[in-house]
Amino acid sequence: MTIFVMMIQNEDTFIYLNAIKGLASFVDAFGTRFLPKIVGMYENEDMQLNDRLRVGEAIVQIALRAGDALGKYAPELVPVLIRLIREDKQDQIHVSALAILGAMCQISPLALHRWLNPIIGCLRDILMLLDANELRRVSLIQGHGPKLFERVDQSVLAEIYDQLEESA
Repeated sequence: MTIFVMMIQNEDTFIYLNAIKGLASFVDAFGTRFLPKIVGMYENEDMQLNDRLRVGEAIVQIALRAGDALGKYAPELVPVLIRLIREDKQDQIHVSALAILGAMCQISPLALHRWLNPIIGCLRDILMLLDANELRRVSLIQGHGPKLFERVDQSVLAEIYDQLEESA
């Protein structure tokens, strides 16, 4: 795994893209044994921003490869992603973590049902920070149907709805 970590820092696109694939392959091959190390690199604020973003790409690859079995990795990923969206010092990491979480919601929404309220709450917090133009470009949830929202705190959904209405 050390070689892939070194390669992810390389400026050559071919090399770091293959390093991303290599990191994702480690999780395929060894499961949750290497995932905490990869997540640790992603949340490490001492690491270069570009390297952290590249590790984020590896996490997206891990989620894509997991497919419907994403629930196996969700306990390790979701709490960290929510914390990074809310607390990281780098705006690019906020966006990256949100993109990873969005990808995970599209890949296997049922794998994330346990964290649905914190995810929706996080999105509500983001909506409060956006101006009307930004809000029009936001795509929160795509086609997962009303059954997904039965477990969500209805007052949070009402706040999100009101915020969207105000910006329209």
